[in-house]
Amino acid sequence: PDQLVRILAMTALSVPGFWLALMLIRMFAVRLGWFPPNGITPTSAGLGAHLQSLLLPGLAIAIYYIGALSRLMRASLIEALGQDYIRTARSLGLPRGLVIRYALKNALPPLVSVAGMSFGYMFGWAIIVELVFNIPGLSRALLTAITQRDYPMIQATVLVITAMFILSNVAADLVQSVLDPRRRRG
Repeated sequence: PDQLVRILAMTALSVPGFWLALMLIRMFAVRLGWFPPNGITPTSAGLGAHLQSLLLPGLAIAIYYIGALSRLMRASLIEALGQDYIRTARSLGLPRGLVIRYALKNALPPLVSVAGMSFGYMFGWAIIVELVFNIPGLSRALLTAITQRDYPMIQATVLVITAMFILSNVAADLVQSVLDPRRRRG
């Protein structure tokens, strides 16, 4: 299982976003007909249809980050499992699940930090995915504003993306303070 997860993670990191989006459209929208090939179905057509139209673009954006975060989690967990307190817990006869839970709690802080930063970087991937799926989103609005030299629109979209970046990092810091009691302020 470990080798399979590593291979899948490396594949997810290696596949370009536009190619993955095109392959998802070809397989699941054109060939199988499970999803709409482009655009967003409005919520007035039903919540299920709306969510179904969001699934392929969301998957096209998420695959890369799932691969990156899974590799980071694996490395962090392997490092935590090699620590002295884990060896001590094993030698004391603690159940395997409890030992892994302790190791997981200590392996999560780097993952939370990278996940917070990655949320902001997803807007870069969103430009490509929005173009391929023909979605009128924030990243596409920024690209259109740049090509039309609409400076107020560029400033507004960059401000919104920056605010999302900051909020995701604040959320990551809050989660880290829950995971690591040493980070809490008295």
